[in-house]
Amino acid sequence: AFDFPRGAKLLTYLYQILISSEADQQLEPLLRILFTKSVQPILTMISSFVNYGDFEDPFSEFWVEKSPLRIS
Repeated sequence: AFDFPRGAKLLTYLYQILISSEADQQLEPLLRILFTKSVQPILTMISSFVNYGDFEDPFSEFWVEKSPLRIS
């Protein structure tokens, strides 16, 4: 059974396919759209975390975890 990649592994997989297919002028635009749309949620999550300290990761795909400790 094929273990379909998720999260960062999926982005890495799509990026590797995109880079390897740049010579294929028919396939490259589709792969670029797929990669761009796939990377948006994680970029939004990282931006929200860095800029506002907000952390929403409903599928536990981000490599940072919330800590119950608060630093004063």
